[in-house]
Amino acid sequence: METALGLALNDALAELLPEGHEEEKNEIAQVFDSVLLRHMQLYADELRKAEIERKKSTPSSPDKKKPASRQRRKADIHIEGNIEEYTCYMENWTMDVKNAKFECMGRILNQLTPELKTSLHKAEPTRNIRKRKKG
Repeated sequence: METALGLALNDALAELLPEGHEEEKNEIAQVFDSVLLRHMQLYADELRKAEIERKKSTPSSPDKKKPASRQRRKADIHIEGNIEEYTCYMENWTMDVKNAKFECMGRILNQLTPELKTSLHKAEPTRNIRKRKKG
């Protein structure tokens, strides 16, 4: 046996059995190998079965998902909070908000972060004009 466990078994057998019992040492090592390998095989089989069961229990994913379109979507987001301090420079606002609550479709999005610092920037709407290729 070339494993650390096998070498430890050889050391233990060398201490327990005298020099003349090489045949008995080999038989014990073979039995140990067969028992160890059998247990390892049983464990591997159990792991394989558990993995198959796990795959069966998880819902299968639908067929290939459609790629996300680049269109803008509406979302109802409600934000409540107390503004402790704010600054405004040109078209940029910086606010310290306490007890903030972000809610989207009845679900609170920031349960763990009720205090936040946010910056708002004025943005002008732009049009995305696609030019047709002349062929």
